[in-house]
Amino acid sequence: MTYYYESFSAKNTEQLRKAELEIAHYLTRPLGLEAVLRVRASTGLVMSTFHGHFFVRSVDLLALPNVSPDNAYTLQVTYEHDLPDNQQFTYFQVALLYTSSAGERRIRVHTMALPTANNMGELFASCDAQAIASVLGKMAIDRALTSRLSDAREAMINLVADCLKAYRELMGGGAERGLIAPNSLKLLPL
Repeated sequence: MTYYYESFSAKNTEQLRKAELEIAHYLTRPLGLEAVLRVRASTGLVMSTFHGHFFVRSVDLLALPNVSPDNAYTLQVTYEHDLPDNQQFTYFQVALLYTSSAGERRIRVHTMALPTANNMGELFASCDAQAIASVLGKMAIDRALTSRLSDAREAMINLVADCLKAYRELMGGGAERGLIAPNSLKLLPL
């Protein structure tokens, strides 16, 4: 983890206190070692891409050297085949097996039910622009590592444009000029 304190001075008590709190948090936070993370989803959904620092052992199994409450991982989910028409929820389950700092082997399981949508308008209305921007940023970083930075930037711009184009076509605003986006995505192009 990297912390930056602009114009740091040990005489500045506010900066010194902030540094002390961040270092104390880093040294005393809970830590899990030798972790294995498995992600499962309802039939028809598949984890296609993972973003974060880990080793992918199989399609749904990740090996992590350590985990803490400060870690974050991103999964991209794709359709393997259509969900049944009467299915009101999709389910995701994440199981984390790890060794605690005290040497105990522990498991944490989280299950989440998310409602399905019958039309694309509902889906667009419930989008989280910050989460989408985060995923796009991680995708751009992966792309920049394998090709040029300009290719990554162009791919990210094209994904945002494709998303907004799909919404425009869905809402029937093909001839209108200007940005047509749901309220949830109006800031996404920024």
